[in-house]
Amino acid sequence: MPVDGVILRKIVTQLRSFHTERLKQVYAPAKSRLYLIFSNGCIVVNAEPGVSAVYLLDWPREAVDVLAPFGSFLRKKLKGARLREIRQRGTDRVVELVFQKIETSQELAEYRLILE
Repeated sequence: MPVDGVILRKIVTQLRSFHTERLKQVYAPAKSRLYLIFSNGCIVVNAEPGVSAVYLLDWPREAVDVLAPFGSFLRKKLKGARLREIRQRGTDRVVELVFQKIETSQELAEYRLILE
């Protein structure tokens, strides 16, 4: 069943339970799947064509031995960052996750992960 903007709004409401949480770890076992691990659960992003989705889990269900290049990049930038905002653009099927992190230079950096 395809996800429309109304269903996605309900999912975004559930994702807001992660608001202000720190990102503990990023796993990307495949180039089309991403696990964002927080202390109280996991946001799963599946970008597989035809079955793309974003949903919540208690913990990843698969072992993660290798890390896709994009996952490695996200881990480097986002690990330890605080999830500051989760928003949906109107009723579009676009979700924006806004992270903030204090870099080693003591500057506050903001990162946006846009899920479409």
